[in-house]
Amino acid sequence: MVVDTSALIAIALREPEWRVLATVIDASDLPMIATVNWVEAGMVMVGKKDDVGALAIVTSLGIEIEGIGRAEAIEAAAGLRSLRQRPASRAPQDDFARTDIVPAWRP
Repeated sequence: MVVDTSALIAIALREPEWRVLATVIDASDLPMIATVNWVEAGMVMVGKKDDVGALAIVTSLGIEIEGIGRAEAIEAAAGLRSLRQRPASRAPQDDFARTDIVPAWRP
């Protein structure tokens, strides 16, 4: 199962569907997230000035980080934390509903 940034954010911020998402991810044989999505989740959390880290969620749910490498992802996240002093930019979100990807769970 590939975990999307929005799922990590929903879990971190305890949005209404967070328990279902965490359960589905935890039950997956091999949950994974792309390095870039993990870094994106870190950017969102830094922008919200929230202390809940994306790495803690990934670790607790046994999600593998795939891509450029775990060490590089952790380094990128550390760089993002240094931006905490700057105003957060609001990048537009992709419209997931318009893709041909079938979600693992729907509300």
